[in-house]
Formats: sequence, C-alpha cells, structure tokens
Amino acid sequence: MVSLERLSIIKSHLLGNFSFGYDPSLDEYRKKGKSFNLETLRYYYYEIGFPHYQEFNAALRSCPSITERGFSIETKDDKRNLLMQQLEEFTKKVNITREHYLENPIHNFILAKSGLNFDMSFFVKAGVHLALYLDSILNLGTEKHHHLVDRGCKFKDIGCFGLTELGRGSNVSLCGTTAHYIHKTREFIINTPDSLSAKWWIGGAAQTSNKSVIFAQLFIGKTNYGLHGFVVDLRDKVTCKPLPGVIVGDCGGKAENDAIDNGFIIFKNYKVPYDALLDKVSQINNEGKFVSLINKKEKRFGKMMSCLLLGRSACLMSSEANLKNALTIAIRWAAIRKQFGPNPEREVPILDYLLTRTRLIPHLANLFAITAACEIAFTRYKDMKKIMEIDFERIEVTEYHAILSSVKVLTTESAFEGIHQCRKICGGLGYSKFVKLGEYLTKHDINLTWEGDNNILLQQTAGFIIKQSLKALKGDTIQAASLKCLNLNFELSRSDRPSKDLLSINSLISILEHIFNLLLHKALLTLQQNSAKFEAYFDVWNTSQPTLQKLGRIYGVVEIAKHWRRRFELLKQKDLEAFYLVEKLYCLYIIEKILGYQGELLCEGYFSGTEVKKMEEEHERLCNELGESAVRIIDAVANEDFMHASCLGYSDGQAYKRLTDTVEAQADCYKESSSLNVIKRLITP
Repeated sequence: MVSLERLSIIKSHLLGNFSFGYDPSLDEYRKKGKSFNLETLRYYYYEIGFPHYQEFNAALRSCPSITERGFSIETKDDKRNLLMQQLEEFTKKVNITREHYLENPIHNFILAKSGLNFDMSFFVKAGVHLALYLDSILNLGTEKHHHLVDRGCKFKDIGCFGLTELGRGSNVSLCGTTAHYIHKTREFIINTPDSLSAKWWIGGAAQTSNKSVIFAQLFIGKTNYGLHGFVVDLRDKVTCKPLPGVIVGDCGGKAENDAIDNGFIIFKNYKVPYDALLDKVSQINNEGKFVSLINKKEKRFGKMMSCLLLGRSACLMSSEANLKNALTIAIRWAAIRKQFGPNPEREVPILDYLLTRTRLIPHLANLFAITAACEIAFTRYKDMKKIMEIDFERIEVTEYHAILSSVKVLTTESAFEGIHQCRKICGGLGYSKFVKLGEYLTKHDINLTWEGDNNILLQQTAGFIIKQSLKALKGDTIQAASLKCLNLNFELSRSDRPSKDLLSINSLISILEHIFNLLLHKALLTLQQNSAKFEAYFDVWNTSQPTLQKLGRIYGVVEIAKHWRRRFELLKQKDLEAFYLVEKLYCLYIIEKILGYQGELLCEGYFSGTEVKKMEEEHERLCNELGESAVRIIDAVANEDFMHASCLGYSDGQAYKRLTDTVEAQADCYKESSSLNVIKRLITP
C-alpha cells in the first residue's frame, strides 16, 4: 500500500492533477472599449528616455538569473546570493560612466526605473551604490575624488551611504558620529561616541560594501563645524573583512527586502586621511584652519543634503514600477476571473462590474499621474544640479525641493493604496506568494518613510509655500513658477464659484487652484491664531500641522496636473484616439482629487450638493468607460512578463494553468506534515 501511495505522488508530480484548455478570456476582453493605437500610447508613456528603456530591458532580458528566477528562494542568504548573481550579470551588460551623471542624468534615471520594474530589492542594492554613494562623491567631492566615481561606475568598489543613525532618522543634522581633525598628521579620527550614534539601516553595509560615504560632525579642536561627508574604506579589498576600527553587523530580518543587507557601522578611533573629506564646500588649510564657501553651519548642512534628491526621485520611480506591476496583475486577473452573472449559466468577468471598475480604474489614472511626477523629477534635475553648483539657495532649487517633497508623498501613498486595492481585487488568491501582490505591497511600504518621512516632507513643502506667501503679502514679486496661481486677495477668493462648464479641463484645474488657495488661507489664519496662543514658534508650527499637511499635499497635486496636461496636449497632433483616452484618465485623476476635498468646498460654499453630484456621476462614468479599455491600456504600459513574474498577470491569460503548475512544482506540494505524529495523537480515537 505504501509503495502505491508513493507511485501516486510521483505520478502527480510528473503529470499534474489539474487540466485546463486554452482560456480565451483575456483575448476577449482586449476586443472591448474604444479603439486606440497601443504603440502610440506606449511611446507616450515611456517617451522620456525611450531608447534607454529599450537598452536596459534588453540587458535584463539577457540575464538568465533574472528571467529564470522561481519561487523556491526562501532564506535571507539565498535571496542575497541570487541578488548578487543578478547584479553581476546585469552590470556586465550595461555601460555606466561619470559622464552620464554629469551630462545625461536621464540615462541613470531610466537605469534605475528599469531595475525597479524588475525588482525593488535589485534596484535598491544597485541604487544605494549608484545614486547615493556615487552621487554624494560627485556633489560634495572635488576632482581628486573622481577616480572613486570611475571605479564605482565599474563596480570595482561597492559603496554605501552612512547618514542615518540608531537615534536619528529625520533630524540628521544632529548625527552623533564625529570626525576629529589631527593637523600634525593631516588625518581625521572617526568615532561613534555612543550607542545611539551607530550608523543604522545602512543598505549594503552588513556584508557587501567595501566603501561608504559617512556623515560625521567635523571637529577642529573643540569647535564643531557641522555635518560633513567623508568617503572611507570599510573592508579589506582582498579578504572583504572589516578593517581595524570598523565594526559592522547585520540589522536583521525585515518585513521584506531581505535581499538587501542593511547593517550598522560603529567606528572606534578609525583614522582616515585628509582626502577622505569630501571638500567641495569646506576645506582645512595648511595652517589647520577651517575655510568654507558657505559660512553658516545650517546652510552648509543644506548643501550636504542635496545628495538626497536622487533618493527621493527613486521613491517616485519605485511607486510607478510597483503600482504598474500590481495593476498589470489585477486588471488581467479581473478580466479572466468570472463570478456570478445574469443567470447561473453565464458568469461574467469581475472587471465587468462597476464596483470593480470604481475600485481599480482610479488607480490606473494615478499610475499616469505618478509617471508625470517622475518626469518632473527627470526633466528638471540636470538644470537644478547646475544651479546648485552656483547657489543652492536659489528660488528654483528650493522650489524643486518643495515640489519633489510633495510629489514623493503623493506618489508613494497613492501607490501603496493602489497595490493594496489590487491585492483585494484578487481575493484570496491575491495573498499567494506566487501572485506577488503581497510582496509588492510590503516592499513598497518602506517608501513612505525612507528618503524623507512623508509627514516631515510635507512640513518642508508647507514651509516653502508659507515663506513665499508671506513675502508676497509684504509686496515682493512671486518668483516661484509653481506659485503663480497664488491669490492673496482672501475676500475675492471666497466669492469665487466654479465655472458653469464644471467638468471642462480648464474648470477642473481652476477648482484645484481654488482648493490650494483655500487651504493656504486656512493655513495662514491658523498660524496667526496659534501665534497669539504660543510664544515659541516651535509650538505655533507644531499645532498648525493638520492644516499645513493638507496644504503641502494639494501643492503637489496642482504641479502634477499642470505637467501632465502639458505632456498629453502634445498627443493631439499625433493621435486623437490616444489623446482622448489619456484626457479621460487625466480628468478622472483630477475629479478623484477634488472629491477628496468636497467637505472643505461645501463648508466654504464654493460647491453646492449639485456640483458634488455632477462630479460623482462623472467619476463613475469615466471609471465605467475606461474599464472597457483597461486591459489594452495596461497592455500598452506593462512590463514584460518576466519582470513581474506573477502567475495571474501574464499576457497570455493562462492564469489558472500557470498558478496550478507553479503550486504543483513546489517540492513540498504533496509532502506529508512534519507534525504527523502529533496530528495522529490528536485525531486517533
């Protein structure tokens, strides 16, 4: 009997217990909706950097460790080993140079975006090195440091970014790590003075990186000149063991992204040469005196943190990639999955249901909005870098920082909500690791708090808006292009009403701008009222946050709306069908945002119940109409199947077969429980 049971199990492994014919459901859904050219839409979506997408996707496609990955990798070590194999394969197939950083940053943005399309852990591993480590050296170092960038581009060094500490995540200006200058030997001695000053969560530090940019308080004698960057060795290049004076360890398992070896770094009287100092801003002269291009410590700190712009941009790209993969899975599955119907004989795809469409399609519109946010970061970055070299406090730079901070919040949070909705659309199957939605959700979660905690970033954006508004109230000309919609005539603004052509694009944008001014007026009034209650500005700012956070958000929404409109208007001359499609997605995005502020608009009297009803009806109509075309829209923008590798999301639509094949292929599919003896004791009479 035992032999027969074993034969049955072997037969199940070889032949499988599930059988399916070809499922045409996805093909049938592709026939729905209004006609449009998929290639036109795809080119529109990827237009900025399109040749680079082709280059990097081809490189990813040619790496067996990337295209042939399975679901059997379980342990932390296995995940890390696979990731290093993937990086080794991929980096041999792409060309990265210092010139790309200086002259063609779009190249590196698309490199990052392509890596994120495949796997967030893959990008983070490469991105900490390429974006944070190397960009810090370029931003803060001088020509003598360029050889380190050249080595890093070829992965001859692998670097990490040592900013955050166990006791300091957001308030990093007070980092405790010290670098004391010794003039006699022209060296610095780096120390971790207490446990809270250990560098913590440093990606790549635990096992991989041989170098790091470390931020430490620069001391000459007893005088602290503030936070500065130092490029230091962590490990011996031959043995890969930590150097004397450097202690590194692993921060342990995480909710996801365990392929990244996040570690801690402790320094004990670790000596580094003078040239370790990234000295574009500050130097120590031959007399041992501190000299700097920027006199104020606070302003020097601002320059030091300019290297975070790339990391913040990466969060935008991560949001786009994770949401896009999640929507690819959920929309295709919703077209395949049939439940209920007008009669028991004919079940219908769940994507036919209006409820499914109102849950999914707004996130499809959000995906295009996130892409617009990415483009804002891409297209302005090079100019910002040039301006920062001259004066990093110029209005264009502070405005860019404010915009990037706001859209980082909007994109990361909307992507998280969208991925979660995709998981729920897929029901219980969405919880399977073979579907990967749980992985996307958990991996993406970190984007809400790293590279700037979202709540802190909104404070920075609001601070910029308030500062510029107060200048305008004093009679200064508004210089920031993003604040041209500012209306400081409060009484006139309160008397505004929406256009009769409520749902036109011009009207929708006017409503967004009105919401911005409404929240700005509320914020200024709140600050004024709280100033009368509290003496300390800290308390005034703290108690005004609920209103200021709303102001910071709507600012980013307006910027995304303006940029996206400029982009899709160009489609009108190329392909009217694609133009009208993107226009509908655009209107849906704005209406969704406006409805989020209906309470404020109703209380103020700007909206009546009639306007709200019209908005809600149009929102529903757009979701329903776009739902017909959702499969083909996602076909136009989706990554290749190997990138998401979800059983439910492949373009051939054979989701049931792929899922059951994958389940049966697992070594433990038909394995008896290791607790069999316990089970028998429990159930045996």
